[in-house]
Amino acid sequence: MPSPFPPHFLDSPVGQEKPCRLGIVIPLKSRAAARYWPEVEKRLRATVASLRRQSSADWEAVIVGHEKPELGHCLHPQVSFITFDKPPPPPGPRGRITRTSQRHDKIAKKAFGMRWLAAKHAITHWLALDADDLLHEHFVATVSRMIPFDIAVVRSGYAYYPSLQRSRRLDRIDCFCGSTVLMSDRLRSDQVGPDGQRDGAINHRNVDTYAAARGVRVHDYPGRGVAYVLGHGDNLYIPIGRRVRVWFESRFRARGDDAEFLRAFGSEGDC
Repeated sequence: MPSPFPPHFLDSPVGQEKPCRLGIVIPLKSRAAARYWPEVEKRLRATVASLRRQSSADWEAVIVGHEKPELGHCLHPQVSFITFDKPPPPPGPRGRITRTSQRHDKIAKKAFGMRWLAAKHAITHWLALDADDLLHEHFVATVSRMIPFDIAVVRSGYAYYPSLQRSRRLDRIDCFCGSTVLMSDRLRSDQVGPDGQRDGAINHRNVDTYAAARGVRVHDYPGRGVAYVLGHGDNLYIPIGRRVRVWFESRFRARGDDAEFLRAFGSEGDC
């Protein structure tokens, strides 16, 4: 019976002696899918600012989208933009782009960005980062110290509500936020996207199932590594019930940004 894994999966050693190079892929929704495009660009600038502030330079990032965003002073030599070569998701029967179409568009952009970045840099590990989330200033440095690993998950972080400038500590952030799964490059082409093409990130909702099926250990990222950004009006895939919950939590469970949060994740004016 032939092996279900690609050849490189079996041949690659678990441990890696070469230094970490984290590949960060940022899928950006199309203007057609945005409620307010300037807000999408603003949130992306904050995301890029969190990359600019990294204490380690062992990373490369690519933004994948249909329209090139305006990054202003947030431009960085390690952040590239590439145009996605497929059309934007079409409107559904009611004239609105469905959650399923947006999800498939996002997954396909991740795969496209990973293939592009892998062709240009010797990436050892990968992170799919949502275009509005933020990374802790020592995120990349921490990942470097964790090597070797095949899969790691950020379990703790923050929920951040930029419109209110409030945040709250969030345990099991991986249950909600897609920007929480790290994987080694040897697992990259084991993923199949909705377009049938291989290369892609592991879905944060099925990490444990995926790892168990392949006999791979899941490591925990130490500390609060990600800020899950909510309540700005242009989050992807949040149904009405979830929006109500976000509204309630932002006003009754969150508090004004504390010094620890601002030090670790920066402020709106960082770019």
